[in-house]
Amino acid sequence: MSENLLLSYKPEWLLGCGAGLGLGILLLIWGVLTLVNRRAGAAVLDLAGQTVIWPVLVTAALLAGGSLITTILDSAGGYRIFDQKAAAWRSVPRLASVGPGKPIIQQIPPKAPPQQYQVHIRDGELSHIVLDSDRDFVVTVNTPDSADRPDEDRIHLKANETYEWDRGREALGPLAGKIDSLYVSSDADPAAWSRGDLVAQLVCGQGMLSLVPTASGIGFVPPAVAAVDREIQERTAANLVIRYVTQPVVPQAAMIPITAAGLVGYFCFFALLGWGAPKVSAVALATAREAMAQPLFYLLLSVGAVFLMGLVFTPFFTFGEDVRQYKDSGLTVIMVFTIMFAVWTASVSVAEEIEGRTALTVLSKPIGRRQFILGKYLGILAPVAVAFILLGIWFLLWTSYKVVYDARESADPNIMWQDCYAELAQTVPGLVLAFMETAVLAAISVAISTRLPLLPNLVICTSIYMVGHLVPLLVQSTVGHNELVRFMGQLFATVLPVLDHFNIYAAVAAGAEVPASYIAWVGLYSLNYIAIALLLALAMFEDRDLA
Repeated sequence: MSENLLLSYKPEWLLGCGAGLGLGILLLIWGVLTLVNRRAGAAVLDLAGQTVIWPVLVTAALLAGGSLITTILDSAGGYRIFDQKAAAWRSVPRLASVGPGKPIIQQIPPKAPPQQYQVHIRDGELSHIVLDSDRDFVVTVNTPDSADRPDEDRIHLKANETYEWDRGREALGPLAGKIDSLYVSSDADPAAWSRGDLVAQLVCGQGMLSLVPTASGIGFVPPAVAAVDREIQERTAANLVIRYVTQPVVPQAAMIPITAAGLVGYFCFFALLGWGAPKVSAVALATAREAMAQPLFYLLLSVGAVFLMGLVFTPFFTFGEDVRQYKDSGLTVIMVFTIMFAVWTASVSVAEEIEGRTALTVLSKPIGRRQFILGKYLGILAPVAVAFILLGIWFLLWTSYKVVYDARESADPNIMWQDCYAELAQTVPGLVLAFMETAVLAAISVAISTRLPLLPNLVICTSIYMVGHLVPLLVQSTVGHNELVRFMGQLFATVLPVLDHFNIYAAVAAGAEVPASYIAWVGLYSLNYIAIALLLALAMFEDRDLA
C-alpha cells in the first residue's frame, strides 16, 4: 500500500510545485504593489480574503506544503520519495525551447569522408529521431567512427530502410545521452553502378549520348563525356534525411507552469473585474458570498468528495478499463452536482430576490439592470468554479491512485508514475469542458429565473441537459423520416446547445488526449450560448415590474 501511495503521489508533487510557484508570484505582485501604492496592496490583500478566493488559496497552500515537506524529507531525511525533483525544475525553462528540430536533408557524394552534422541536443532531451537514406551508412554520435568503437555504439543505417528511435522509460544506446554532432560515414563505395555499367545503360537504354569513330575504336564526343560525368555524380550521390524531436528531461514538469498560471489567472480575473467593473464585481461577490454560506454548497461538496473516493474502490467489471470508467463517472458526478447547485443558486438569488422585492432595493442604488444580471451570473458562476477546483483537485488525486490500485489488482509490475501522470493529464481537459457546460446551463438558468421560480427552472434545465446530450442522436434518427420529424430534430440542433461537444468520453475510452484547439473552439461555442442566454435574460428582465 505504501509503495502504491508513493507512486501515485509523484504527479501530485508536481501539482504542489505549480501551486507553490503560483502563490509565490501572487506574493511578489502583492509586495510590489504595496511598495508602489499601499492602498493597492491593501486592496489585493482584501480580495484574497473574499469567499471565492481564500478556499482556493488555502488549497494551493496545502498542496505546496506537501511538496515542500517531500523535498525536505528527501534532502535532509535521506528519503527517496521522488528522485527527479531537480530535473523537473530544470525542465521548466526548457519547455519553450524543445520540439521538432530543423530537418537535415543532404546529398553525400560517393567515397566522401565522414560527414558531420551538428544538432546540439542536451543530455536526455532527444525524444524521437528518424534516419533515412538510399545507401548503407554507419552513424555515430559526437565522434567519427573508428576501429576500436564498440559495435553497440554504432547505428547501422540500411539503404531504403527507415531507422527510428524513441525514448522509452529506460532509454539506452548512443542516442540516450548528450548529442552535439552526428557523424555519417561508409566504408564502401555507395555508387549504384560502375562507370562502365552506367555508360552502357545511358548509351544503349536511353540513347542520351552520341557515339563517334576514333583512332582506338568507338568513343564519345567531349560534350557527351561531361554529361556522363554529371549523370554519374547525380546517380551515385546518397540522399540522407535526419528528423528529430526534443523534449525536456521531465516532460511532465509542464504541470508546474500550467498550475501556476491557472492560480494567478483565477486571482487576477477577480482583481481585474473589481478594477474595470466595480459595480458588477460588488454584485458578483455579494451573490457568491450568499451562495457559499448556504448548507447546500457544503453538502454537495461533501457528498461529491465521498462519491469520488468511493468510486475508486468500486469494481466496474470492464476488463482492464476501470480507470477510464472511473474518470468518466467522476466527471459526470462533478458536473451534475455543480449544475444542480447553479440552478438552485440562480433561483434563490434572482427569482426569489425579484419576488421578494430585494432586487428593487439593489437597483435603487446606482446599479443598472445590465450590471445586476451580469453580476448575478458571475456571482453564481464563482462558487461553481470553487466547487470545480476543490472537487477537481480531489478527483485528480484519486485518479492518480486509481491507476496504481488497478495495477495492483491485476498484478501489473510495469506500472510507473508516468502512467499516473498520463491519466491525470488526460482528465484535466475533461474538467475544463465540464465547467464550460455548467457555465452554459447556469446562464440559461439565470435567464429562466427572471420569470420563473425554482421548480420550473429545474425542470426546464434538466430537459435541456437531457435533450442537449441527445441532439446528435435526434438529428441522425430523423434521416429518411417524415418532414415534421426532420424539422423538429434540426430545430433542436439549432436552438439548443449541443452539450455532447463538452463530453470527452470518446477520447477517454480511446486513451487519446484532447487537443488544445478543440478546447478553444468549444470555449468559443460556449461563450456564444452564454452571451445569447444573458441577452435573453436582460431582455426579459428589462420590462419586468419589480414594484
